[in-house]
Amino acid sequence: MFYREAKGYIKNQLGWADFRLTNYRHIEKWWELVCSAYCLVSLNANTFSGRRNYTPANQPNPMLEIFSRTLSVEIAARALSPGINDPFTAVRCIDQLSVALCHLAQKEIPSPYRYDDDDKLRVIAEPIAFADLIDAAFNQIRQYGKSSVGVTMRLLEAIATIATFSHRKTDRAALLRHANMINRGSQEAISEELDLKDVEDRYLAAVKALEQ
Repeated sequence: MFYREAKGYIKNQLGWADFRLTNYRHIEKWWELVCSAYCLVSLNANTFSGRRNYTPANQPNPMLEIFSRTLSVEIAARALSPGINDPFTAVRCIDQLSVALCHLAQKEIPSPYRYDDDDKLRVIAEPIAFADLIDAAFNQIRQYGKSSVGVTMRLLEAIATIATFSHRKTDRAALLRHANMINRGSQEAISEELDLKDVEDRYLAAVKALEQ
């Protein structure tokens, strides 16, 4: 009884009470994304934070950030599947990932060495490299979206934007590697010459930004 009441309260608070999936085929197809989005919104909602003045801006949640970026990649990959073919959603996800990567590119990489209060080495924890984050953000979208002109151009535009915030040589090398892969993939998957010209212009702009 409590579960049913709580579930109804949450749906009303989120404004989802009027939306539902009743067809089992649709539920089976989308349940992962629906549950992930439901969890993300619930975690990020003031109503369930337990603090009246809580906002994501003044109380950052690292796990929520990681979850939301992973979810963006998953949503983009699903949107580019042949059965859905929704490049607009994929482009919006690229924009969200670009914002996150611009922010992370400005952060200092922490030391892998962790010392106790007596200055004794206790833990060696290898940090996640920026190149790994770029791979996680762009690999699947690049692979699924290489035949989409809009997605390909937005990926290259994102790289050009991130380049302006990236100052480490290793970070710029990782971005250039992805720009090259995106450009090669477009040449294989896109046949229209004018579309290829548009992609080439974005690619050259990204390379120029990385060389500055």
